[in-house]
Amino acid sequence: MNSLENPLVSIIIPFYKNLTYLDECLKHCLDLDYPRYEILVVSNYPLEWSYEKVKVIIIDEKGQGHKKNAGLSHASGEICAFIDDDAYPDQNWIKNAIKYFCDPDIVAVGGPGVTPPNDNLMQQAGGLIYSLPIGSGKISLRYDSAKKTTKVDELPGYNLFIRTFFLKEIGGINVKYRSGEDSILSNRIVNLGKKFTYADDVVVYHHRRPLFRSHLKQVSTYALHRGYFAKKYPETSAKLSYVLPSTSLIIIAVWFLFGILIPVFLLPLVALIASYLILCFVSASIKSKNLKLSSLVCVGIPLTHLVYAFYFIKGLLTKELGSRPSY
Repeated sequence: MNSLENPLVSIIIPFYKNLTYLDECLKHCLDLDYPRYEILVVSNYPLEWSYEKVKVIIIDEKGQGHKKNAGLSHASGEICAFIDDDAYPDQNWIKNAIKYFCDPDIVAVGGPGVTPPNDNLMQQAGGLIYSLPIGSGKISLRYDSAKKTTKVDELPGYNLFIRTFFLKEIGGINVKYRSGEDSILSNRIVNLGKKFTYADDVVVYHHRRPLFRSHLKQVSTYALHRGYFAKKYPETSAKLSYVLPSTSLIIIAVWFLFGILIPVFLLPLVALIASYLILCFVSASIKSKNLKLSSLVCVGIPLTHLVYAFYFIKGLLTKELGSRPSY
């Protein structure tokens, strides 16, 4: 095996504060089935590890974007592999990703972030919501390695391989916004006439935010940025699947107000909402085969959609989104 067959890969992990998750991530990274890689952890404060192969980079700036760029500036590899500190890779993570770079036109590769089997019940519920089409629409494939596709609008930032020279050439990761740097990067790749691919065999296990508060807070941040990006980056963010929850909320609200004036119109609305809730429960039951989990998801999906719809509209109406860092 030579460097052309096995290019050096720089694994970059922006670290926030959960040392338990980071330790889990590092242990799995050190066990990868691939001969040539380095591990760079970017942190706002010193870390002490007994892992000789792990290099810690200390920076003052907060935010994932700044930390990813710091890792990029220290990367020796031909390929940079970004993974979140609350995720860990499958043993064949790098090996499976590298083969897609045989196509010289491919500059980036991404894959799913599957809910780890050791997540607790409330985390599993959050992950199930994301992995169900009725929960998160077409982006549900990001959370399920069993869904086969190569065509996506954008790649997830928590599981991303990209050619180092290309990322440096375009100035690195966008650091302006709290969320959505993966959307902006994917949009730039497309606008530059380059290609990326989504690979279901390039898998990481990504710990979920538990229902209800933490999950919904994450959804609100995502939706706020998606709504803002819908007008700023319509190529990737003004898609029907992203706009549908907000549109549906407006229609239902108008329908309800109309039904107050003419009560007969309330009956089909009630039937529609009941059918929606039944579909949520049935979809969750089929996938999880767990009554308690399905019941949580039956409540979680409507709340997720309501929070997403509200914050998407808020983002759409926001004149200029703040640049508060993600952490």
